[in-house]
Amino acid sequence: MVLTWLLAGILVVVAHAVSVEEQPCLKQEGSIISIPLKKKTITVHDQQAMFDFITKSQSYLISSDLSALIDDEEVDETITYTPGGRVPMHNFKNTQYTGQVAIGSPDHVFDVIFDTGSANFWINSANCPDKGCLAHRQYNASNSSTFKKSGLSLEVQFGTGKLAGEIGSDNVFMGGLNISSQNFSLIEREIGEVFLEAKFDGIVGLAYPDMAAYNMSPLFDNVINQKILQRNVFSFYYDRKEDSYSSQMVLGGVDPSLFIGEIRYYPVVDKYYWTIEADQILLGERDLGFCRPKCRLVADTGTSLVTGPSEQLSILLDGIAVDDGCSNLGQLPDISFVINGDRYSLTPADYIMAVSQDGIEKPYARSSMMTNCAAAFMPLDVPEPQGPAWILGDVFLTKYYTVFDRDSNQVGFALAKPS
Repeated sequence: MVLTWLLAGILVVVAHAVSVEEQPCLKQEGSIISIPLKKKTITVHDQQAMFDFITKSQSYLISSDLSALIDDEEVDETITYTPGGRVPMHNFKNTQYTGQVAIGSPDHVFDVIFDTGSANFWINSANCPDKGCLAHRQYNASNSSTFKKSGLSLEVQFGTGKLAGEIGSDNVFMGGLNISSQNFSLIEREIGEVFLEAKFDGIVGLAYPDMAAYNMSPLFDNVINQKILQRNVFSFYYDRKEDSYSSQMVLGGVDPSLFIGEIRYYPVVDKYYWTIEADQILLGERDLGFCRPKCRLVADTGTSLVTGPSEQLSILLDGIAVDDGCSNLGQLPDISFVINGDRYSLTPADYIMAVSQDGIEKPYARSSMMTNCAAAFMPLDVPEPQGPAWILGDVFLTKYYTVFDRDSNQVGFALAKPS
């Protein structure tokens, strides 16, 4: 989603100088390249606070003086946030899919989220003293002969804290591709508890450039500008298995071995997010009446759940009556998004999460230890002019192989092959 920057973790990891080009799992066939993605599981103490961070509560402050943006007394690192209208999802066993990029000369490797819901590129800086930074690999600009300063700084404020850093450029390696002089933000302060649980080092935004700070080119736009690929297309296959590299980001086209049937494409209607339009949203066979005349849908690899406008989502959830013991899952309706007459359905097995006896919610899990259930939805009111919109996160994208086509400005879906 917008500016999905959760740059934190649990263990201190030293960045190692291994080129992404040398990854043994990297696959290249003809004009397409596949980057393996690893599914990682994290515990987030306040899921709603995380959504607040990555979406609507952010504001930019820009400056040529980083020190002017930092005021430790303004933000308390123990700040708490109590939003209204939440769906109960505390201690959600969240999932993220990470891949690798390498930055600099010599290059250093980082685990990142490839995020179609944001457009900026963020990496932890070696100059950051905060706990969230120290828990991850950090980029040291002084060790790279190709790093260049821009003289610009950036701060992002949100409900539970702030980020601040400087903007520079360096060479980036992604899936064997060499992208020269890529702009990115080096985080030098991370303030807020939301950073302490995520298990990745940075975010690579893959949305449209209108979303990027300072009108900088997102990484894939530089791939386009430098004419690196034959086709300016990338696609995602998400495997639900944990701790595996079966999930893939495919650069330069699609991999037919990863989906069933044909890919159906839909035009992007707003070149900000990857936004398409739906004709209907169905609960079972009942049209919920949300699309008058159309609903906006955003395909977002940086969001785990499906989100919807709060009033509409409340109506939808009223139609999903789950027993306390989850005994009626077989009687729950499908939830379907109808796009240009094509129906994309989520079954209860797709959108219901098992809650174990320890209170942890696990997506896609079914267990004899399960004591309750939760729906994989979150209320989120995307502001105009991009909203209102429904966000199709990983709950949807694990079921449907998804194609992002910048040549034709369209999004494609096909049923993903089961793992």
